[in-house]
Amino acid sequence: MLNVGENSAAESNSGGWKRNTEDGIRERIAGIIQIISAGLFDRDDVIKISVLAVLSGQNVFLYGPPGTGKSLISRRIASVFADSNYFEHLMHRFCTPEELFGPVSIRELKNDRYHRLTGGYLAEADFAFLDEIWKSSPAVLNTLLTLINERRYHNGSEIIRVPLKSLISASNEVPLHEAGLDALYDRFLVRLVVNPVGSRDLFKQMITSRNTGKGVPMPENLAVTDEEYSRWLKAIDEVELPDDCAEALVRMRGIIADNVDLSDLDRDDVDDDFDLGGGMDDDGNYGHLSYVSDRRWFQIIRILKASAFFNGRSAVKIRDFFVLRYCLWNTSSDMESFSSLVEDTVKEFASDELFPQELQESIKKEMDREGPEGTDKLLSQLRVCINAVNEITSSLRRDGVQIVSRGGEMFFNQISETVPHY
Repeated sequence: MLNVGENSAAESNSGGWKRNTEDGIRERIAGIIQIISAGLFDRDDVIKISVLAVLSGQNVFLYGPPGTGKSLISRRIASVFADSNYFEHLMHRFCTPEELFGPVSIRELKNDRYHRLTGGYLAEADFAFLDEIWKSSPAVLNTLLTLINERRYHNGSEIIRVPLKSLISASNEVPLHEAGLDALYDRFLVRLVVNPVGSRDLFKQMITSRNTGKGVPMPENLAVTDEEYSRWLKAIDEVELPDDCAEALVRMRGIIADNVDLSDLDRDDVDDDFDLGGGMDDDGNYGHLSYVSDRRWFQIIRILKASAFFNGRSAVKIRDFFVLRYCLWNTSSDMESFSSLVEDTVKEFASDELFPQELQESIKKEMDREGPEGTDKLLSQLRVCINAVNEITSSLRRDGVQIVSRGGEMFFNQISETVPHY
């Protein structure tokens, strides 16, 4: 079991749980998600996955039509961190570097030194939100590359280490390849679709609710301090990636390489129709898949480790792979195909978790001993088990997962119902 903190009485909060124990962290995150979600409807997965991404140091892209609460979600997630310097900006066609990084110091210019006054701007922010990110010019957006990926900013001749923990961006489109923004887009590992409220009941609740959009201030005992955040990141790095999980990633990467059409890298259309078509065709082949960079594979390993860490585990399990549904796609046309690939990978590689090797060997011995009559009986029992597994995996394909949390697994289900435990 992963050690995530000391169990000293000094760490207990007024509610009675210890904030840095495994159970304490799970309860805190569950409380944080509840605070962020207040008055927001049909946004559970978006908020849960965003919190997981932000707490593991990853950047998030919110993709959806106008008026779906993307800005509000970002502002609330910023409250996760205690004493956070928050920066927000609405990008536009005529956006200038001064709007993001501050004005050039006139005093320094007189001394032949180029230096920006960065106080209150992006280079000094702990958490940031850039709305309508692709509306700005490539010249401005490309200045973000080093800052977002390496957490460094070149202020004239000086290289500054920036305190940025995570950056959330939002848009109703993905960037044109010809705009030269593929490298920037690639730095947003987690990509979440934010659609309008779906069901009639939730829509009615939304329009009759009195607190929609107001939110609740984050209690001090829930907010994550800089010291805790740094400690958690180090602990995430120490989580093990077992051989079966590594093999599953290798297998997925191979399937993508076999299916990807590299001509997609030369696409010149904006994919903004929110068409969720795709998936596996009748011949068992995946439909449209797109390029996934080595950089994103490294980031994927980190978010898998974060998923394990926040479940109190010292090693990744195949069940953690469901978060990859939000990490692999590039356009709306390949969302369903990647989702099917992730689910099929989990179904294949999770067999030992669902049907342990010891049990398989035990059944085989029983079959050998009992002969044909016993074999038929055992095969009948095995079919029942297989049908149960198939029912579980089928439910995972439909609108997330509704699985009752158990004991130490509670937080994982709080993080996302689409990243379930069996």
